[in-house]
Amino acid sequence: SNEEFLVQLEKLSKATSLSGSVSLSLKRYNEGVNCFPSHKKEVIDPKQNHCLIRAVCKERKISTIVPTSEVAS
Repeated sequence: SNEEFLVQLEKLSKATSLSGSVSLSLKRYNEGVNCFPSHKKEVIDPKQNHCLIRAVCKERKISTIVPTSEVAS
């Protein structure tokens, strides 16, 4: 869940407060749509767009999927 992701992200952040870093990445995610589409243009309803958020710290990786309507721009 998104709440669990935030809890884990806070733990990663605290663990690296003195040394180390946490890398965050955001990527558009559309479930059921080919991530590597062919030359065909796929029509995607903007209401179905999601955002994949990943955090990496050393070998620890966490991620969550959030509707784009909940992501601040």
